[in-house]
Amino acid sequence: MKLDIKQKFLTAMYLEYQKDDPNYKENVTPEKLHISKEQFQSALSKLDNEELIGHDAMFGLFGVSDTNKPTLKGIEFIEKLFRIESSDIGVTKMCCIGEELENDGNHNELLGYIRQAMIEQDPFYQEYFKECSSFSKYSVSSYKNPFFSRSEG
Repeated sequence: MKLDIKQKFLTAMYLEYQKDDPNYKENVTPEKLHISKEQFQSALSKLDNEELIGHDAMFGLFGVSDTNKPTLKGIEFIEKLFRIESSDIGVTKMCCIGEELENDGNHNELLGYIRQAMIEQDPFYQEYFKECSSFSKYSVSSYKNPFFSRSEG
């Protein structure tokens, strides 16, 4: 799946939103998205104008703050784009995005971000990603489920 800069930015905001302790200011930056500061500011402005992210009065001058987050409209946009069930838990939503993006091969920065976010949510995923690189929610579910063939020793 090919994402434009605005979609990439909103995807990063959505992924950060899925965390138990989001830190938009630290984790959604031009450097982490591999885009220029100008592209970052342009995407920020467009997403705000389209009401896909919420904002505070100063965000345009200083980048993203922790009061910025995807709006309901922004969340619905990403869930439709990646065919995510709104009732899924955060880690499953991250897997859905990872699964779509890993087939493209052009979004390594987002894939690395997703891996790190999943590990932050549950250290179990560090073990998982050592043995398996797939984001398939079925692979992740079967790996974690004791009723599948993996021993829990």
